[in-house]
Amino acid sequence: MRPRITLLVAAALLAVAVQGRAGPPPPAPALQPGAGEGLGIANLGDAGAALLRPFDDPIVLSLDAGSGATSTPLHCQALLELAPHIVGTRPATDWNVLQQRLADCHALRWLAAAGQARRSAMPPRLDAARETWRWPAAIWPAVSRDEVDALAGAGQTLRQASGRRAWTRTALGGAAPEALTLAARGYSVRLQWLARGDFDGDGWEDWLLRWQARAEGGSWRAVRCVLLTRKMPAGAFTVGP
Repeated sequence: MRPRITLLVAAALLAVAVQGRAGPPPPAPALQPGAGEGLGIANLGDAGAALLRPFDDPIVLSLDAGSGATSTPLHCQALLELAPHIVGTRPATDWNVLQQRLADCHALRWLAAAGQARRSAMPPRLDAARETWRWPAAIWPAVSRDEVDALAGAGQTLRQASGRRAWTRTALGGAAPEALTLAARGYSVRLQWLARGDFDGDGWEDWLLRWQARAEGGSWRAVRCVLLTRKMPAGAFTVGP
C-alpha cells in the first residue's frame, strides 16, 4: 500500500508543479484595443456573423480548376473555402488586395472559434516578448521555397534569421492595436496583436497576430494571421498554423 500512496503523492505534486509553471488562470478571450475596427466587429461575438457579411467590392479569382476557371466569392466564408484553389486575380493588380482580405477572413474565423484558455504561459503584453531568440525563424519573411526550407531548419531562431536584430515597439497612432516591428537584411516585419484566447482548442492561451512583411525598396509584400503560444513561462514561442 505504501508504494501506491507514494506514487499518488508524487503525481499530485507533479500536477501542482505543472500548474505553477503555467502561471495564474488566463484572462477571458478578448479582442485587443483597436483590433475590431479594421475587421468591422465590436467584440468576439460578432466574428461568426462577419464571416457571412457581403463584401463591398467582390474580387474575381482565377482558380486551378482549369483554363479560364474563375469565381467571385461574396463573403469571407466563401472566400476561405476557395483559398486552396486560388492562383490569381482578375485583374492581376487586385492580388495584394486579396491577400489583405484573406488575412482578415482568416482572423475572423479564428476569432469565431475563440474559447476560454485553461492555462497560460504568455507574457502580460506584446512588448514583453521582444527577445528574438525566443521566436522561431519561421516568423521571418521568406519569398522562395529555398528560403522557407532554410528558416524551417531545426534550432533556427528569429535572432539568427534577422542578424541579431531586436523587436521595437511601434506606436501606430489612433486606435490601432499594439504592434512590434523588426527591420533587417532588406526586409521589415510588423506584428499587430489582435486577440487572446484559446483558438486551437488545446487549452493553452494563444495570441492572434496580424503578420505583415515587405521588402525594403521593392514591391514584394505579404500579410497573414499567425497564432503565437508557448507552454513554459521562460520558454520559446511557437508560431502557427
